[in-house]
Amino acid sequence: MKVQTSKSFNKQVKKTLFTIVLFILVYILLVIAAIAATGLLAYFGFYIVTNFPNVYVWIFGLALVASGLMILFFLFKFIFTKNQNSLEGMFEIQEADQPELFGMINEIVQEVETDFPKKVYLTYNVNASVFYNSSFWSMFMPIRKNLQIGLGLINSVNKQELKAILAHEFGHFSQRSMKVGSYVYNLNQVIYNMLYNNDSVNNISSTIAGFSSIAAIPMLIPLYSIRGIQALLRALYNFININYMALSREMEFHADEIAANVAGSKACSSSLLRLGFADFALNETMNFYIDRSNDNIHPRNIYADHQTVSLFLAEKNKYPIQNNLPSIDLESNIKYNKSKVNFQDQWASHPSTEDRVMAIQRLNIEVENEKIGDAMSLIKGTEELITKISTWLFGTGNPELPQINWDTNQFKDAYIRDFNKNSFDEYYNDFYNLNSPTNFDFSKVDFNANTTGSNMFFTDEDTELSYELNGIRQDLAILEAIQRNEIKLKTFDYDGKKLKKQETKDLIPQLKLAETQKDEELKSINLKIFEHYFQKAKSVNREFDFRQAHDTLREFESQLNHQVNFNQQVYDKLAFLSQTLEFTDIFKNLDNFKPTEKELKEEIKTLVSFPGMKEHIHVDSQTQLNTFFEKEMVYFDHGTYLDDELQALSTAVRLYIPLIDKRLFLQKKIILDLKREIQ
Repeated sequence: MKVQTSKSFNKQVKKTLFTIVLFILVYILLVIAAIAATGLLAYFGFYIVTNFPNVYVWIFGLALVASGLMILFFLFKFIFTKNQNSLEGMFEIQEADQPELFGMINEIVQEVETDFPKKVYLTYNVNASVFYNSSFWSMFMPIRKNLQIGLGLINSVNKQELKAILAHEFGHFSQRSMKVGSYVYNLNQVIYNMLYNNDSVNNISSTIAGFSSIAAIPMLIPLYSIRGIQALLRALYNFININYMALSREMEFHADEIAANVAGSKACSSSLLRLGFADFALNETMNFYIDRSNDNIHPRNIYADHQTVSLFLAEKNKYPIQNNLPSIDLESNIKYNKSKVNFQDQWASHPSTEDRVMAIQRLNIEVENEKIGDAMSLIKGTEELITKISTWLFGTGNPELPQINWDTNQFKDAYIRDFNKNSFDEYYNDFYNLNSPTNFDFSKVDFNANTTGSNMFFTDEDTELSYELNGIRQDLAILEAIQRNEIKLKTFDYDGKKLKKQETKDLIPQLKLAETQKDEELKSINLKIFEHYFQKAKSVNREFDFRQAHDTLREFESQLNHQVNFNQQVYDKLAFLSQTLEFTDIFKNLDNFKPTEKELKEEIKTLVSFPGMKEHIHVDSQTQLNTFFEKEMVYFDHGTYLDDELQALSTAVRLYIPLIDKRLFLQKKIILDLKREIQ
């Protein structure tokens, strides 16, 4: 199959090739300079050794020679490095065991006109990719690629969609111009090796410098030379990769077009729109079991549970179900994204899902005999495979407790209970996801107002308003970052119009005015809701509970700024833990932290004691927090840090902000559940 590359694709190929040639020229110059420097150092070293026969001169002269050789070694060591991909969590499959899947792969390979993968692996996740082990020499020698396919992906698509996804992966290697990507990949490995994989150079330098203080002096030459080379490499890395990222985005569009020619535009776009949702559902499923690992609860079939979560969340999001799979259209995918600012992130390797889907839909390619059956039916021996994957994911559990394997019905009941505990009632139509029930002026409340029909509240328009306000605030943050030059660009799109950077000074005041207007509109709705439900509470003698619940939430919200600042203060005062210090400095820093530690303990004690909070804290974290509360911490004793105490402190610091967020959620839920009771 020959799919014509676009003009922008070809342009980016040329620009990327230019950066590769530039790197090669710079590297050649560095090697020439290093050879010349090594020759001079060797000449001078041998000169002083032969003309000034003295043991110290010998040491100094030989160290000079070694310093020159070290610079050369630094520039050439990447040649001997092989980048090996980890195969952990990958399960190799053979054609004899999976004939139907291999049949699909072979069909795609023939259509795309590329090579069959060297090996095929199944993994647990919602992903597919082609990978290979690389070295410097792989830029010049053909290397067969391996294919990995996530069982979570297969579980989330139909056969035609799986074909589209695999065709996209093979599409990356079906055109000669795609070889440019592998060149950049290998150049990146070369640069990374010289920037960060320098243990061998450092060890040799330390050994020579440790031999004698005289030998240590010449070792400063490679030290500073290598630092200079690395500074140049960092600049080159940025230049190469900014251009390559632009090419990478074009490569994605091109691979999508190849996939559309193989499997059709419909299968390409539908699978692309569902993958993010499917990945979220799998993570939800895994986190559910991770939270129960101490109880030795394991899934009997994690992919049946994954499907249960997908269908349950699809129902909550009002996604239609087709062939037992959620159908997510482009409008649903961007439903709550109200941002109007659009600019190309120069470091993004992929275009946005929306841009890719629109490009695929514009192709409007139809194919005959689409296979919409369950993709999981292609896999043979699923029970054995799922058991292997589950064992790798969750281990064998606590040997002191019997392992409990939950079936899908047990999982579903427990998951729905957890979901309801951690979400607001559907009655509110997502209105409070980004909106607080206290977001209004309490001084304007009419405590004797007449009740209104409850069907007037929590409409789609009300929810839309809250998301529009959030979108405006997001756009303001982006525009202000552009204005401050934190986001470096010359032009951007706003609401479909191309604007120049300097036009932000006119746009920002307009958005601030819109923000004020939308906020006032939302506050007006919140005020009417409060007045309505206050009268309802009054009618059942619960007005005190209703008012107090709102006052408590307002108090928690008023503490937020202080808590965020205090959290930063904690991190600042503990920064010394990542530094190498004298004992006296460590004790001084720990003494300085004591007042902050006391306040942190009181803050977290208050948060943990909030009604219902402990249900949301993992048992291991509760144990760590109890240690932090109850023990008089020392952290450092007899010349060493105390790991158990630092772990307890780390847990407290890590959970501080999440506990604040969870308390706000729980208090908001108290208000909303109360409204449902009294309506």
